[in-house]
Amino acid sequence: MADSIRVLHVDDEPSIGDLTADFLERVDPRFEVETVTSAEAGLERLRSVDAEVDCVVSDYEMPGRDGIEFLEAVRETHSDLPFILFTGKGSEEVASDAISAGVSDYLQKSPGTEQYELLANRIRNSVERARAQRERQRHLSAIETAREGISILDENEEFVYVNEAYADLYGYDPEEMVGERWELIYRDEDIEWIENDVLPTVYEEGSWQGKTVGLRADGSTFVESHSLSKTEQGDIVCTIRDITEQQERERQLRRKTARLEALLEESPDMIDMHDAEGTILDVNRRFCEEMGASKEELVGKKVWEVDTNLDPDTLKETIRGLDLDERLSVETEFKRVDGSTFPAEVHVRRLDIQGEDRFLVITRNISEHEEQKRAIERKNEQLEVFASTVSHDLRNPLATAQGYVELARETGDDAYFEQVERSLDRMERIIGDVLWLAREGKDIGSTDRIDLAEAIEDAWEVIGGPSHRTSLEIGELGWIEADEDRLRQLLENVLVNAIEHGGETVRVEPLADGFAIEDDGPGIAVADPSRVFDRGYSTADEGTGIGLAVVREIADAHGWSVDIVEWDSGARFEFTGVAGTDPR
Repeated sequence: MADSIRVLHVDDEPSIGDLTADFLERVDPRFEVETVTSAEAGLERLRSVDAEVDCVVSDYEMPGRDGIEFLEAVRETHSDLPFILFTGKGSEEVASDAISAGVSDYLQKSPGTEQYELLANRIRNSVERARAQRERQRHLSAIETAREGISILDENEEFVYVNEAYADLYGYDPEEMVGERWELIYRDEDIEWIENDVLPTVYEEGSWQGKTVGLRADGSTFVESHSLSKTEQGDIVCTIRDITEQQERERQLRRKTARLEALLEESPDMIDMHDAEGTILDVNRRFCEEMGASKEELVGKKVWEVDTNLDPDTLKETIRGLDLDERLSVETEFKRVDGSTFPAEVHVRRLDIQGEDRFLVITRNISEHEEQKRAIERKNEQLEVFASTVSHDLRNPLATAQGYVELARETGDDAYFEQVERSLDRMERIIGDVLWLAREGKDIGSTDRIDLAEAIEDAWEVIGGPSHRTSLEIGELGWIEADEDRLRQLLENVLVNAIEHGGETVRVEPLADGFAIEDDGPGIAVADPSRVFDRGYSTADEGTGIGLAVVREIADAHGWSVDIVEWDSGARFEFTGVAGTDPR
């Protein structure tokens, strides 16, 4: 059992030993008695590895070593082991020698069983004293080696114990402080407060904790964390720790924290903090501005209420996979309180704040960045078209022009210059179309309500339609919403294409949600008519391969669909999804 008392009984009479063991174990079930018949056997048992003995009970008169000699041998290796001399032939001389040798107790054997109860009581007392002494020694050892300063004041409020750490803090040796009153180590202005407030609290409530200012032997002072507690005996145990450096660190930390909080609050980026459950704990001013809500409205929300691409399971799975201080960056979409959204670049970092998982999130509205990226992509696309067309489409008419110039030079026939002029005209059209794509691309300006029939007539005039043998027929068209300049370019390119393909009539007629332009020329001689909208594609010798690409670009920019279909003869361009189409 946990509180058992293990007794080694040494007696040269086995019957006495067994009897004593039986009585002791009967008197107190905690006793576990082991009996040996000689001092040598007892020493051997104490020297064994598994020896666990709380008390030795020994006879005096034994062969070989007697009880005193046995005691002296035990004390050489076990100075604090309880040892009781239990003998039937005692005397004052034996008792005196036993005391001198360090016996714990002395008991003379007597008739009857009462002696065993008395022996049991002596054993218990000796073991308890030894255990208490060992416990006190452990406490004192711990106090002596403690980093904290520890002292004890008696009922007169004088130091009766001071450890090295305590004395060092005040610049004294422990011996100098023992016997002095506590006022030795405090300034006059602090003594009155300690006498009137601190000590009465200790006596009434049993303890006090706080900060005091200690006075060193050299007159310097330091801030100390101070703990006082009253013992059952009326002593006061004092524990102190120099916290001067700690307080300075705390002041610096407070200053840094204040600066950091100011920086976070004034940051141009959105900043929020949430827990492992996705609950928003704090947000900065920029976050509130971007979300169109106050801090009170946002704190307590779940992050998936503002991040439209998040759901609870995704969030928890993602953050569980983050290591401490690991960062995660994603692009997502945030939803404002009013329902509008914006693209966001999010950087998440997992932190440990006082043992709790916290997630610091820095978010940036990248709407402008996304628009810049799209603009760059458009410019790159336009440059690619420009480079492709210049390198390929201009090469053929340029080579043709150079060839006719050489012929004119060699033959002197000016008729060749007409061919040169035609090549130059073609190059001019190519350059015009390419420059439009490079400058404008898919962009359109503001839209206006435009009379479609009037716009078609204007475009027909611009391209010189009336001078051609082709006639124009316009059906009952209405008004549409369009960018006027871009619509003019679209119509000019479609009408030029109709004229170039040699039909007699170009017709424009209304559709349910748009309009159609058709000619009665030879039609589209390709398996996939939609290819005519590809940049660089042309079936005409003089074509640039850009005009119909421009048509599709402008239609797409307006949100229209453009399709080319074959009918009885010729080609038909149908524009649908046109806003504002209605009959006159």
